Amino acid sequence: MPRHLPRRSAGFTLIELLVVIAIIGILIALLLPAVQKVREAANRMSCQNNLKQMGLALHNYHDANEAFPPGQTDSPKKQTWVAYVLPYLEQDNIYRGYDFLHYHWYDGPNTALVGNQLKVMQCPSAEPNRFEDSTNERPGIDVRAACSDYGAIGNVDAALVDGGWIPGPLPPKNNAVLIAAHGTRIAEILDGTSQTMMVAESAGRPVHYIVGRIIVNDPSDPVYGAGWADWDNGFQIHGATPDGRQMVGPCAINCSNNKGIYSFHTGGANVLFADGSVHFLREGMTIQVVAALATRAGGEVVPEGEY
Repeated sequence: MPRHLPRRSAGFTLIELLVVIAIIGILIALLLPAVQKVREAANRMSCQNNLKQMGLALHNYHDANEAFPPGQTDSPKKQTWVAYVLPYLEQDNIYRGYDFLHYHWYDGPNTALVGNQLKVMQCPSAEPNRFEDSTNERPGIDVRAACSDYGAIGNVDAALVDGGWIPGPLPPKNNAVLIAAHGTRIAEILDGTSQTMMVAESAGRPVHYIVGRIIVNDPSDPVYGAGWADWDNGFQIHGATPDGRQMVGPCAINCSNNKGIYSFHTGGANVLFADGSVHFLREGMTIQVVAALATRAGGEVVPEGEY
């Protein structure tokens, strides 16, 4: 009779299984950075699209009112630029209920409205749907204002000249585009709309970030202006020390989100210019160039290829 050899098991041996697991682990380790890069590239593009929508809204407002909205107003009540362009951001329902005349942004019927989360005001690389619970106007009082990762640029701080970080003299205060209590016309942007910034990322507020990490807020110097409706939303260009712990210094981008240009993107931050274009400004850009791009009529010459 023919001899029958014993059947071999069709399963994996332990060694083969361990080899397969090791190979899968290596492939995941190789693919994960690529996936993260793709995700960040998509987030950065989405963030740029947010700013482009803001640029379109601001220009539509300019067409209707012959000037851009003020960055902030305190008469008759305290308001910020975002509230004025709500209809141009497809937020008519919020705008119709908003009372500019009788109440500050944090009072009356506005209190509930400013808690609406606006996707266009959120960078996807930041923590979503944050709230600002305390403001510069009402410290310690729960306002529940929905946060924005963007802020209007309203000025270049004269302290930069005093400290020797940029050449002087500066144009008069409120030397940018979205300035306090005044609607700037395109004709007033003498440096050119393609060389003048309007809105920049200042992401993560009210949590205080410096150089990519969270720090515990100093109660005497909190990070205000997080809400899209917050009167204190905008900021002036003042730079920071390289470690981000003190305002006024040579670091212009991604050192501190305490009233500064800051993002969670690798290597720079997105900025909206007055012509409606969006540029990614790299972290190594000097405070001199950033300050020059912030003023609307400073007469500075920005070197070609700097942004």
